[in-house]
Amino acid sequence: MFKSLGVLVILGLIAEAILQETDLDRHTTVETPTEFVDVSEAPFQVSVKIFGRHVCSGSILNEQMVLTAFHCTMWGVISDIQVRAGTLNPYIGGQEVNVKGICTYASKDELEPYKDIQILILEKELTFETNVQPIQLSFNDISDGTTALITGWNVAEGENFTSSKQPQIVSLTKMSNELCPGYANDNALVCFSSSSEKLSNVKTGSPLIVNGKQVGIDAYSYKNQCDNNRGFYIMLKAHRAFITKCIAHNLSKKPHF
Repeated sequence: MFKSLGVLVILGLIAEAILQETDLDRHTTVETPTEFVDVSEAPFQVSVKIFGRHVCSGSILNEQMVLTAFHCTMWGVISDIQVRAGTLNPYIGGQEVNVKGICTYASKDELEPYKDIQILILEKELTFETNVQPIQLSFNDISDGTTALITGWNVAEGENFTSSKQPQIVSLTKMSNELCPGYANDNALVCFSSSSEKLSNVKTGSPLIVNGKQVGIDAYSYKNQCDNNRGFYIMLKAHRAFITKCIAHNLSKKPHF
């Protein structure tokens, strides 16, 4: 028993190390509120697809794990999900890998929108190169006035569900939750604003980045949107235990939970 406990402790420490070992120092500011981003500037960015169709963005944690929002895949089965990395176009180029398992912390209750996080376990490892790299996570608090960035493909919803062929980057500013009433929660959901009218179009699963590190996820934004320029984002600090546990379990090749 003590041996097993020791192994789990070691795996937990390794998981923490994986979250901290990369140093991605990309955009910290942008010239305009919204602009297109080159794949080399966001090598952590992936397209999450179901039945071959782009539905959400995600971010690379390591060679075999991708962080995204739960609701992106909740209407598909694991065998229907793919991830494409290392390309501007979610349908062409780069590396496409099937998903073999998931770790989920989620709720379909609209009163718990912060429970909308998922880690995809890939069928085979991504090959790291210039355009495919992991992002470092941060579980720190974010103070009001902090500048953040969000990257992802612009998605137009409707009968002809389409996505842009190049990801965008939007500059955001952390606001007091009092300015965005509703689901705000200092620990799990925080409010960010942007002067860009396209904020609501950079869709879910996208990483929220501060100083080159991912601090949150654009999750149930269409439910949490205050207006076209302000919205709620799930903060990773509220889910540190879940993320670390998922990585540790999969490092030990135990069944997914």
